[in-house]
Amino acid sequence: MIAFGQFPRLYGILDGSAVRATGFDLLPAAASLRDAGLKLLQYRDKHETEAEILRNARAIRRLFAGTDAILILNDWPEIAVEARWDGVHVGQTDAAVSEARRIVGADRVVGVSTHTAAQFLLAAETDADYLAFGPIFRTTTKPDAEPAVGLAGLREVRSLTKRPVVAIGGISLEGMPDVFAAGASSVAVIGALFKAGESVFESASGLLEAAGSGD
Repeated sequence: MIAFGQFPRLYGILDGSAVRATGFDLLPAAASLRDAGLKLLQYRDKHETEAEILRNARAIRRLFAGTDAILILNDWPEIAVEARWDGVHVGQTDAAVSEARRIVGADRVVGVSTHTAAQFLLAAETDADYLAFGPIFRTTTKPDAEPAVGLAGLREVRSLTKRPVVAIGGISLEGMPDVFAAGASSVAVIGALFKAGESVFESASGLLEAAGSGD
C-alpha cells in the first residue's frame, strides 16, 4: 500500500456523463479543475469506448503535467498504466483489487468502492490504498446507485480501518462539514462540481475552500 502524507480532502470526479449533461466539455472542465488547484482527480466514463477513454486519459495527463495532482482512472487498470496515470479505482462489479494491483503495480494507487459495512470489511482485508463508501446521501448522478448509508453508516465503517476513507454520494458544499465530522478523510464530489449556470472553476474553488486542510 502507498503511504499518503496528507490524503487530499476533496476528491473531484470528472464523470463524462455528468459533464455532458450539464453542457460542459470534458477537457476544458479538466483544465478548470486543474486551475482551481484540485489535488485528487478521478476520470470515469461508463459510455465511452476503451479507445476514447485512452485518448481522453492521455489528454488529461498532459493538462496536469507539472502539477502534484493525483490522477485516478475509473475501471481501467490497463489504461491507467498506458496513459501514465497515478492509479485506478475499481467498483464492486469491476476487477478485483488484487487483479488491479497486479496490473498497475505497487507504485500506483488502487482504490475501491464499497456500499455496505460487509463490503467495507472485505475491502479492508485487501491492499487497497483507500476505501470509498457511499452513497452517503441520495444521489441522482448515478442512476443505479445503492441505497444511502447516511452519516451513521460512515461513522460505523470509519472505525474499521486506519486507511483513508472517501465519502461519496449526494454531498453538497453545505453538507461537507457533517461528512468530515463523521470521519471522512476525503469527500468525493460530482454533481457539486458540474452545475448549470456556474463555472467549473468557481464550483471547484468553493469546494476546495470548504474542504480546507483538516488542520
